[in-house]
Amino acid sequence: MAKFYIIDEPETDTLWLVNLEEKTVESLDRSMIECSGSAGYDFIKTISNRSENIMITEGYRNGPAERLSSASPLQ
Repeated sequence: MAKFYIIDEPETDTLWLVNLEEKTVESLDRSMIECSGSAGYDFIKTISNRSENIMITEGYRNGPAERLSSASPLQ
C-alpha cells in the first residue's frame, strides 16, 4: 500500500501531497478541497487544527478527476 504525507504550509496557504512510493510532490488546491462538500471542509479543518504540520495516511490514489468525483457538488 502506498504511503503519502500531506504537508500544510500555513505561511503560504499551500498543501503538498508527497507520494513516498512514486517519489513525487504535488501541490493541492485548498479552495477546491474546501468547496468539495462537507468531507473537504472537514479535511481542511482537521489539517488547520493540528499542532504539527504533517499527517500520514496510507491508501490508493486514482487520477485527479476520480479523486474529487465522489465529493464534488458539481456532479
